[in-house]
Amino acid sequence: MKRIFIYTLLLFASVTFSFSQAAKPCEVTVIHAGWLIDGTSNEARKNQVIHIRGNRIESVQDATSLKWVDGPCAIDLSNATVLPGLIDAHNAHLPAR
Repeated sequence: MKRIFIYTLLLFASVTFSFSQAAKPCEVTVIHAGWLIDGTSNEARKNQVIHIRGNRIESVQDATSLKWVDGPCAIDLSNATVLPGLIDAHNAHLPAR
């Protein structure tokens, strides 16, 4: 009985520790965009870095002035065109015809 109690206690401690070490959401997400369509200029801006805090764009900067650091909160879209603000709203919620 004592052995079962000890095994249960060790199992509980290991599960609790693993949940405490789980990945936390990013405070700031950084996106490296190859081309950025910002909606204010007539042409796409090339090689831009977008800083997002929470769900809001905090700043947009030229990537040539910044050093890129890979990490869990960094998204490399340097070969893609980015258009912030659009929602992926395909007609998946509509009933099939």
